[in-house]
Amino acid sequence: MICPNCKTKNKEGAAFCENCGIQLSPDDQTTMMQDEPTIMETDGDLQEKKQPSKEKKRHRKTEHKTVEEPGKYKSAKGIITGLSALIVVMALMIGIGLWQNHSTSGDTASVTTTADSQEEDSSEDTTTAETTTEKASTTEDTASEDLPDIEAQDHVDYTNVLYLNGYETFSADGYSFGYPNAFYKTVSKTSDGYRFESDDEYEWLEYSKEKMSGSQSTASAISSIRQNLKNRFNKQNDILYKETGVCIMGGVEKTDENQAIYYLARVQGNYIYTMEVGYEYPDPSNTTEKNQKDYYVDCLYRYCSFSGGTYSPRSYSTFLDGDMGSKK
Repeated sequence: MICPNCKTKNKEGAAFCENCGIQLSPDDQTTMMQDEPTIMETDGDLQEKKQPSKEKKRHRKTEHKTVEEPGKYKSAKGIITGLSALIVVMALMIGIGLWQNHSTSGDTASVTTTADSQEEDSSEDTTTAETTTEKASTTEDTASEDLPDIEAQDHVDYTNVLYLNGYETFSADGYSFGYPNAFYKTVSKTSDGYRFESDDEYEWLEYSKEKMSGSQSTASAISSIRQNLKNRFNKQNDILYKETGVCIMGGVEKTDENQAIYYLARVQGNYIYTMEVGYEYPDPSNTTEKNQKDYYVDCLYRYCSFSGGTYSPRSYSTFLDGDMGSKK
């Protein structure tokens, strides 16, 4: 008995196919045994070994209609179709799973690449930040190099100016000067030079270099400076004046007689160099205070490159002894 569905040969009288499980009816058995052509497979194509007659062809069409009508056949065919569909779905799910795994791997690589990129960007930012910091540090260092280095003091203490190891020297625009490093609170750059200041309004120190007018002679420039000082000071002390370009004068401000000034000016070439020392006018009866302030001015004069002094800075004890010390 040949199964009309899968062409499996079954035992005579079998109710169901041993291979596909389709129900075998007597009519089907007779029809399939008499009329179904033998099928052979050649290179994947199905060819008929024996051509049925036109009558048998017509009968086969009728037969197929008869075979498709039973509900159980349709049910088995539906099961097979369902299994096929399930297999397709499973294959799709497996394929999707594989695609998702591949996609996930790609995302991970992408994230890793992004993270690496971010680390590189972060590294670049850090490098940029470090470079910027280094530049800022260099700028600050450059700025600090342009200013004298001091140890800021809240209050002036003249015992800090009585020892030569408490002085620093600084080279500016074509000149140099000395200053006490632990006496003033601040130091700043002015348009023409440098200014040291303290919390005490009377204690300050300033150096400057100004270009002289092209039409002005040295004699007229120094004379003008001297005249301005005379108009400015009371208790004038004309320490040194030369028309060749030097004027040193001491006194007190007319506007405030507690403000004592020591002023040094020298004309060299086309420039006027000045050193101005401000301090509180000492009590004449206080010899110690007067000696300390006079010694401080003496040191500043000797350290200043444009003062024209011929002696090196001397110790406080040498000063008190009236010894001029050693020459430069």
